[in-house]
Amino acid sequence: MASHGLESITPSKPENVLRLDGRWVLADLGLVVPPTRETTTVTNTSSWAGSLTYMAPEQLHDFKHVRLQADIFSFGCILDDLIGNAPRLPFSRCTTDGPLAGGLEKCTEADSSKRFSSAASVRNALLIALDDSLREAAGEQKLDPAGEASQLVARLQEDPESLNFAEWRAAVRIAEDFRDDSGEAEARAVLRALDVDQLKRLHSLDIVLFERAAQTICDWASEGSFAFEYCDVLGSRLRFLYEISDLRGQAEAAIATLTLACSHNRFYVMRQWMRMAGPSAADDLADRLAIELAVLGPQALRRVEQIEHAIDVSRERLHPRVLAALSKISEQEDKTLFG
Repeated sequence: MASHGLESITPSKPENVLRLDGRWVLADLGLVVPPTRETTTVTNTSSWAGSLTYMAPEQLHDFKHVRLQADIFSFGCILDDLIGNAPRLPFSRCTTDGPLAGGLEKCTEADSSKRFSSAASVRNALLIALDDSLREAAGEQKLDPAGEASQLVARLQEDPESLNFAEWRAAVRIAEDFRDDSGEAEARAVLRALDVDQLKRLHSLDIVLFERAAQTICDWASEGSFAFEYCDVLGSRLRFLYEISDLRGQAEAAIATLTLACSHNRFYVMRQWMRMAGPSAADDLADRLAIELAVLGPQALRRVEQIEHAIDVSRERLHPRVLAALSKISEQEDKTLFG
């Protein structure tokens, strides 16, 4: 929704959303301003501009001061078009049946504070719905959370700031049981709800509990099986953990990213790992990654080779200390094979 230092403050409509070189882009930048609003106003006080059927309610009465949630409302209207619903009333919440109902309604809430807080949160919600639909289509049993987990997931999705410490601790405890068959449905539901916005909240609340949640997400990303598209959501979550964590957490997030990228052959996540382990990484982090790669041994080599072939990149673009660790693993493997 924001691009090249600009914020979109106009309701995007289907005619303005184009597919170029494999990416979706906004083509009409007629109503944009810098994020800091350091420019002349686009309209006079109390005036408005845009397409009524894609415009958020707040744009009608205070166009100059709308936030990015207005774009999320507009996206919800486009999603409503794609679903094929009947013509809607301007400025009203869209409704539908089926797996996209919750996401569509949250995008188009009249009160902007009740909408998704970011585009990443919208994507997470829609891909969760897609994942559930694909599982059902494949004849798999839907894993619905029950009891305490169901209530916590609903709170995490609707109002994470309302959770107290005890409730956050309960959510993390449930997530940590993702390997237990008896708690799989509850754990997976909580883990999917812990997107970047919720993790930011937990990080500000309690760092120890945040580190437990971060470790669990890294383990889940490394060991789980996910729909192809959902890997990007997890990859973005791991990138956030990499950026906000201490040295240990950074290394865990980077290794989890490497594992996820290769287990699901996801190019976006592969490129992300190359940046994490690239020359801009701090030397102490590169040393920690070197240790982690040494533990993986030949498996680390196979994964790096997979990335090189998949996205046409050379390992020479990695941090020198990471590259040295890979070279050492290769030498040891040669000695084992050829004596």
